[in-house]
Amino acid sequence: MAIVCGIDEVGYGPLLGPLVIAAAAFNVPQERIRDDFWKMLEKSTSPVKKHLRGRLLVADSKKAYNRKSGTDNLRRTTLAALKALGANPASFSEMLELLSPATVGRLGRYPWYGGLGPKPIEFDDEIAIASKVFIEDMTSNRMSMASLKCECLDAGHYNELVAKFRNKASLSFSSVCSLIYDIYSRFDEENVYFMIDRQGGRTNYVPVLSRMFEGMQITVIRQNDRAGSYRLQCGRRNIFLHFSKGADSRFFPVSLASMAAKYLREIMIEELNKYFLNLVPGVEPTAGYYTDGSRFIKEIESVNASLLSPRELLVRSR
Repeated sequence: MAIVCGIDEVGYGPLLGPLVIAAAAFNVPQERIRDDFWKMLEKSTSPVKKHLRGRLLVADSKKAYNRKSGTDNLRRTTLAALKALGANPASFSEMLELLSPATVGRLGRYPWYGGLGPKPIEFDDEIAIASKVFIEDMTSNRMSMASLKCECLDAGHYNELVAKFRNKASLSFSSVCSLIYDIYSRFDEENVYFMIDRQGGRTNYVPVLSRMFEGMQITVIRQNDRAGSYRLQCGRRNIFLHFSKGADSRFFPVSLASMAAKYLREIMIEELNKYFLNLVPGVEPTAGYYTDGSRFIKEIESVNASLLSPRELLVRSR
């Protein structure tokens, strides 16, 4: 068996809300690592919204979510994946403890996240049935969920780390590498494969991989403007990394990671909106992206600037 993992980030550009990087990993027979997971799991999943018929949507989160339809598909897929790992979180804090435990202790710093911990997670019969079919589908293909984890960089923590790294891209890549190391260290399979959405405009990953994984032997398998593939070797074990533009819509594990990251971010943005709209009725909610996030801040500031304090916990520096 081998570990096949997808990594994607959500919320890289916004002014408000967290940056979330997620990793979704599967145990897969070595001979099937290059197979199309959507075809393997077509009884329980689909990459498109039409004709789901109870199946789980597994797609790039930009296609899986819009503000009009809400988070339902994100919720169903993320919770079904957690159930496939044997977890049934009943509240947001329980889910966050599973996905990003380091974030739990930081939420108390934020007035707008005060009621987030006990927020119920809707785990209904439909999800239970969908997850059961998902598990059976994986079992019939001799595969299983191995892990679902996130690096959730809430705004205050994000600002602290940006000040340390002095570069948003470096911070994001460091979080990606943390998830790679987490998967590598928790499983002992000889081969661990990662598919990762391309990191900005980067095409040569050797220098940063050498710094992040010091002591491992790095071999370039392929490197061009579209993709980069590398092998990191430590003793008998190999880490294979494939960075590819559009990986979040091309590889099943990356799509699943994208949806989990988006679900986590949207819950936190929803809570932020609820807090400020309660204090300043009539303000339009925001998704947190730069232009609209700036509008949101200005409207609240015009009513009572003190509501935005402490500002470094609310507004991302870059």
